[in-house]
Amino acid sequence: YSLDELGLRAEWTTDTGRIVSLSQHQEFDTELSETIDARPSPLAQPRILTSNDELSSQELRWHSEIGDSIEYLVGVFYAEHDIGISYEQLEQATQQLITVFGTAQNKSSALFTNFSYQLDEQWSFSLGGRYNEEEETMNSNLDLSAILGEGSGSLNVGQVIDQQKDDNTSFSFKTRYQFVPDILFYVGWDSAYKSGGYNPQVANISR
Repeated sequence: YSLDELGLRAEWTTDTGRIVSLSQHQEFDTELSETIDARPSPLAQPRILTSNDELSSQELRWHSEIGDSIEYLVGVFYAEHDIGISYEQLEQATQQLITVFGTAQNKSSALFTNFSYQLDEQWSFSLGGRYNEEEETMNSNLDLSAILGEGSGSLNVGQVIDQQKDDNTSFSFKTRYQFVPDILFYVGWDSAYKSGGYNPQVANISR
């Protein structure tokens, strides 16, 4: 295993507000030997699996105030996530070498904002929203004939390329009451979602 990660945070302060930039890049490489046949006398030798996982993201936010009672921020976000997996495995029953290769790429972008209003020394409210779009592409190859013999025919899935897109708008609302300096009551409501995805090790859709 190897993990490389780089992050950068930068801030610029002006007379009217503050700009915050968050940059990140992460790369995770794996090479391992594993047995996926759990039977007492496995028909397959351990497979040698290699994978590469790269994630890059950039977030940019603007923080400012309106008078003494309103604070707000607006921002944009973009990320790319690339995964590549391959493995080789010798099938003992047929003495054929199984080679599987798959990739998946996710692109995500978002616009978001949040407003906070201080009504008085005790009551405050906040309202936020986020719009997110995701696009995921999968390219995978899987051939089961090496496991079940050439007669399997229809199980030779071959190469499959597929793509899916998701979008969502989520909201957040909170109200706070500072009863005394050491006691705070609050009520919050949030919505969120998680998009579908692929398993690049197999030539099908996994949502």
